[in-house]
Amino acid sequence: MILEKVSEKTEKRLDFLDVDGNTFAKALDLWCGREFDHEVDLREVRQLASVANRFQMTDVVAAIEETIIPQLCVGVCGEVLTWSGDTGLKQLEEVAMRLAAERFEEFVRTESFVSIDEKILGSLLDDDGLSARSEELVWEAVVLWMKAKEGKLRGRELLHKIRFPLMCEEYLRSKAVAMLPAEHADWVEGLVEEALRVKAARPEHTSIETKVLGPMALVRRATPGVTWKKYVDGGERRLEGLKEDVYTVAECEGQICTGSADGSIRILSRATLHHVRTLRDGGRDCVGALVVWSGRLISGHH
Repeated sequence: MILEKVSEKTEKRLDFLDVDGNTFAKALDLWCGREFDHEVDLREVRQLASVANRFQMTDVVAAIEETIIPQLCVGVCGEVLTWSGDTGLKQLEEVAMRLAAERFEEFVRTESFVSIDEKILGSLLDDDGLSARSEELVWEAVVLWMKAKEGKLRGRELLHKIRFPLMCEEYLRSKAVAMLPAEHADWVEGLVEEALRVKAARPEHTSIETKVLGPMALVRRATPGVTWKKYVDGGERRLEGLKEDVYTVAECEGQICTGSADGSIRILSRATLHHVRTLRDGGRDCVGALVVWSGRLISGHH
C-alpha cells in the first residue's frame, strides 16, 4: 500500500515520516511514464530504487534496471552488490554478481571489493563461473578482504570455500598458511595439510574423501577467456617498443612477454600494453617459443 508508515493529522494531511520528498516525487514521475535520466549517479539510483521497492512501484524498478544494467562496469560492482538486493533490484544484483565472477581478477582490484559482505563473497567463491588464472590468486584476494577491517580478521567460514588442492604444492607448503597472521595460522593449517594429502593421492585414486575441505575443493574453476564484445568494432591495439616481427607471446604474472625475430625478449604491461623492460636486446637467433614454468621464463631459439 502507498500509505505505509504515514501519520494522519486532524486536518487530514498525510506526512511521510522517513521518505525524502524529492526522491518520492522523482519516483512518481517515473511511475507516470517520465523517461529515466541516464546520467543519474548510483547514490540517487539507490534512493529511487528503495522508494520504488517500498511502495511496490514495479514499473519504476524495471525502468531503473533497464537503464542501469547496460552501464554496469566492474568498478562499481562491489558498491551495487551491497544494496541492490535490499532495494528490489534483483536483476541488477544478478548481473553484478555474474560480472564480478567472470572478471574476478579485475573486481578484486577495485576499491569496493573489500566493502562487500561475507555472504556475497561466499556466493562468488561457490560459483563455478568465477574466473581466475589460479586458485592462489583467489586465496590472496580473500585474504585481502579478510584483513580489510582494521584490528580484526573476518570471514573464517570462507576458508572452506577455497579450493586448496588446486594450488601448486610449493605454494601450499611455503605461502598459503603464511598469508594469515601467525595467531590465526590454525584457521588454515588443517585445510592445507589435507590439500597436500589429496594432491599426493591423485591421480591414483579417482575418488578421494575429504574431511575438512569444502565439497567443491576438487572442482576446477573457469579460466579467463576473451571478452569478445570488446572486438565488435575491431578493437585492435598496437604493442609498443617492438622493432621486428613477433614470433611468440606468453603471459606471466600480469605482464606480456614477447619474443621477436631479432632475438629480443621484451616485457609489456598487460593493462596498458606499454613497454616495461627488455630482457634481451637482440643479437641472437630468432625467439621461436616462450614458456612460463615455475616462476621462470624459458625461451627457445632457432
